[in-house]
Amino acid sequence: MTTAPGRPKLNADTWLATGLRALHERRFEEAGELFGRVLRESTAEKTRTSAHCYSALAAIAGAPPSRRMIGPVNAAVAHLRSAGGAALAGVLAAVIRDDFRAAGARLPLHVAPLADERAVHRLTRDELRLLAATLVPVAGPTWSRLGECATDLFASGGVPPEKDDPQRRSGVPAYFRSRPELTVANPGVRAPITLGLAGVVAVAAVVAILLAGPWYEVVEVVLVAVAFALPLTFFGLVGLHDVRAYRRARSSYDRQLTEYTMRPNDRQMDAWLEEDVRRLAAHGAERHRINPDHLLAPPQAIVGVSNRLHQRIAYRQEMVESSYAYRVVARPIVEPLAKGRLGEDGRLRADHYHVVLVYLTRHRVCVFRGELEFRTGQLVGPATHAFPYNDVVAVSSGAAATQMRFDDGSGPCRVTTLDGGFAVTLVDGDSIEASTGLINHVQAGGDRRLEVAWPNEAALCTVRAQLSGG
Repeated sequence: MTTAPGRPKLNADTWLATGLRALHERRFEEAGELFGRVLRESTAEKTRTSAHCYSALAAIAGAPPSRRMIGPVNAAVAHLRSAGGAALAGVLAAVIRDDFRAAGARLPLHVAPLADERAVHRLTRDELRLLAATLVPVAGPTWSRLGECATDLFASGGVPPEKDDPQRRSGVPAYFRSRPELTVANPGVRAPITLGLAGVVAVAAVVAILLAGPWYEVVEVVLVAVAFALPLTFFGLVGLHDVRAYRRARSSYDRQLTEYTMRPNDRQMDAWLEEDVRRLAAHGAERHRINPDHLLAPPQAIVGVSNRLHQRIAYRQEMVESSYAYRVVARPIVEPLAKGRLGEDGRLRADHYHVVLVYLTRHRVCVFRGELEFRTGQLVGPATHAFPYNDVVAVSSGAAATQMRFDDGSGPCRVTTLDGGFAVTLVDGDSIEASTGLINHVQAGGDRRLEVAWPNEAALCTVRAQLSGG
């Protein structure tokens, strides 16, 4: 292919950049043609991966995926499968999954294993801007995570609490704080005694000078007084600094100890959770427009630990090569958001829950779920899902591993994996999961199974009996 003199040479990189510009300008059909040309002409793996992701985005952009013909959606899924596990491909598959769930439709083939909303944290700022400019908001956990990563680009909706409770806002974080420790030793009365001795030496020196005779006796008294008073004054001032540091640490310790002793008890935490679940059950029934007469059983609530991630920035100094200068390097660290600890009853409580509400009607199963911020009572990333009974393939007691920061009272919080829970597998490859406990946790009394402080067993038995017999 030849180009006219003075014009840039047309190659895969040029077509890719032109297609990206067309995506931002919402010329999706033209962008898809340009990305297709890149795939036909380019052999570079990185370029082809980007072109596959952008081709999938051009196929579903501008309208909810569930409202399109199945042909473009299947073409988008084929591009995502060819992207080779790229972060953008996992996020786009999760968007398709959430939209089909909300529409009550079966997922397209191969979407479920590709979907990964946790890959949102691996997207670049340019990719986030591209998604915000092209995608239609889709209710679900993926859009909620996008809102957490870029609050200025994505508006993440949720179910707000009925009222703002200041006692709960301050009490829940206090419940998960460890008992404070006073790490600064008490210096005692060494500093005042040392300074007092220095003063006594100074007074004795003045009296001796007044009573002294010749000048050499005065010089001798001054030298002796300086030899004793200066070290005593120095150590007294150092000790006075230690006294001030101890008083500051003691004041902070007393304040933290007061907050620790005034924290809510297990019964209050359970009452707040029960109130939230009751409110969310009514909201989910309204979202699904469920007639109470059509329910085979009351709404079943399964409460597990949230699997959301939190990204923080860690700063460190690095020496610049061939120079003695230092530079500050920022490194993002992704860690579990949920923090849990054991109550006095030995059951697990967390500050972020994953709530799954199952409505068993005559002809279908309706699900309403989301991530509960327990401090405020707000449900983040609410999502609905409905399917007939014959779509259920299996109901198992295992769930995907969920990590959380766990305080077992032996020291700082450590990241622990929760491997107990339940999972409902559907015929389209989708699944409904919740991590409800920690299996084989070692305590002083031996190995045992820790469960979330919620009656999940009764709900799971009801759901399992209805789905297995449906």
